[in-house]
Amino acid sequence: SSNSNSNSNKNSETSSSSSGNTSHTQSFNDDVRKNGSSSGDEIACAVGGPIHVLRQKEKELEKEREYEKNKKDKEKGRQTNDYSCDTKGYIIFHPNLTIMGGRFRLIRQLGKGTFSRVFEAVDEKPFMRLSPSSTDSTQDSKSHTPAHKHVKHDCQIKRAIKIIRSIYKYQVLIFVITKKKFFFIFFKNVYGRVNYCIAKMVVAAKTELAVLQKICSNDPHEESHCVHLLENGLYKGHPLLIFPLFGRSLYGFLVDNGYKGFTMRDVKTLARQIIKGVAYVHKLDIIITDLKPENIVLENDEAISHTSSNGQLYYTPKDCSIRLIDFGSAVFGRNLHHTHLIQTRHYRAPEVVYHMGWSFSADIWSIGCILIELISGKMLFNTHDSVDHLNQMSTCIGPPPEQFLNKIDDGTWDEYYTSDGRLKLAAARVSPVQCKPLREYFTKFGNDLEAKQLFDLVCHMLQWDPSARITAEQALLHPYFNASTSP
Repeated sequence: SSNSNSNSNKNSETSSSSSGNTSHTQSFNDDVRKNGSSSGDEIACAVGGPIHVLRQKEKELEKEREYEKNKKDKEKGRQTNDYSCDTKGYIIFHPNLTIMGGRFRLIRQLGKGTFSRVFEAVDEKPFMRLSPSSTDSTQDSKSHTPAHKHVKHDCQIKRAIKIIRSIYKYQVLIFVITKKKFFFIFFKNVYGRVNYCIAKMVVAAKTELAVLQKICSNDPHEESHCVHLLENGLYKGHPLLIFPLFGRSLYGFLVDNGYKGFTMRDVKTLARQIIKGVAYVHKLDIIITDLKPENIVLENDEAISHTSSNGQLYYTPKDCSIRLIDFGSAVFGRNLHHTHLIQTRHYRAPEVVYHMGWSFSADIWSIGCILIELISGKMLFNTHDSVDHLNQMSTCIGPPPEQFLNKIDDGTWDEYYTSDGRLKLAAARVSPVQCKPLREYFTKFGNDLEAKQLFDLVCHMLQWDPSARITAEQALLHPYFNASTSP
């Protein structure tokens, strides 16, 4: 009986203790969900669970809180038409949002990138400009106009505004925007570490502004076929770049046209302008690094409808004048050894895929890919895998020369090739859409002389060895353009 009572008391104590722990655990978890301030180790001590599991739960709770906060911020912005940004520093867009003290009204989002968003906007006060000398560039709702801005831009009501992620959101950077310079300062966090992503954003923004200003200052008559920066400013921690608003991109036109290629006449006009624009920026020591149809826009969005011999409807641009846009990835190139990853995959040069050094010739490879896309309506290399990409290059222009392969470092070789020198296609994500040999893209033109000349030009652009590629200046002297009078 005594033992029975003792066991009963022990069970009662155990039950009470367990109940107490459960109550404490529930209370602690509620507090963590509410405040989100406890570490994984503290949670582990409280509930007695594995630290890695509890840390994962804590991360999930943090994501839930972030989602709810962004949702509330977005809803608040819609209701009040006030500015707000999400936890990553992107401005939260809703139609008719006004910024810069009511100067601009945002209409729709045109595009997005890693560090920014681009919006169509209406300039509500197009003739009101702050004097550069009186502009305090560190204050919000301030902007200034470059000295080279033309009067004709004042007559445009609509603008394209690139809004870079807010620096205030991170509290680690200070942007100072002036007429000619775009400085930045890093502040270390409490652990003495600098956020690499933010550092990269600042360097990219600083370089983009410097590139745009150099393009504008050397092109007073706008003959370079490059977009001109109208103004730049700072709004609630967001660096702003303000441009004229143009028409659709070449990619957008292809999509709207059912992926039908441009006519050979239009291709020549477009090709000349693209190459002329690239030659211009190369002369200024600028490598664009992200040439693609999405970053080439038509100045005029109007199109002319036609009916083909088989009764199909297709369109051609009324005016083929273009502008190169988006210099957010551009770098100053001469006397520098660049090795980091650049270019959108489908337009990426082989030396970049092989992790070699790259330079101005990487842009020439991209132009070659773009020209094939303009005549065929489809991208040349439709792939998302480096091994598949290299294999498609071999299909298109033949295998890489041995002297070029000898420049590949051992690590890259082992990554892409087997011990007997074959590409590791078995482990690659091979695209169901494969390219054709380059010549086959021109067979539909028969013996047309202009098509043969374009084929020869593209052959000089799509060379494995970057040193063997034609330059932009040389391309403008190619026989393909000799009889042309296009702009």
